[in-house]
Amino acid sequence: MKRQRAARGQALVEFALIIPVFILLMVGIFDLGHVVWANNALSNSAREGARFAIVHGGSESTPCPVGPAPASDEAGATNVRGTPVTVTVTATIGLAAPELLGLGPFSLSASSTMLVNH
Repeated sequence: MKRQRAARGQALVEFALIIPVFILLMVGIFDLGHVVWANNALSNSAREGARFAIVHGGSESTPCPVGPAPASDEAGATNVRGTPVTVTVTATIGLAAPELLGLGPFSLSASSTMLVNH
């Protein structure tokens, strides 16, 4: 009887030592999925923004605030075919595992470059 009680106590101590590591590992796996999802969303956003800018470029009568304009202060920012348009998107991601360890959020960034083709 005494031996059975000692075995239960040993199992409880082992469980108490392993459960924090297991929980941190599980939270880390979910955080990794969150980072992959956020990076994919940022890449899609940058691609869509660049696509919008090259398709909806401005003209002299209706300038477009997001795309290249015919007369712009920036060098090379025109609607001329072949002009590159680069869109960069950044976001700050807060994750659970780093917060448990006292670390703050971190930034992700994605960019897309397309050529004016109209």
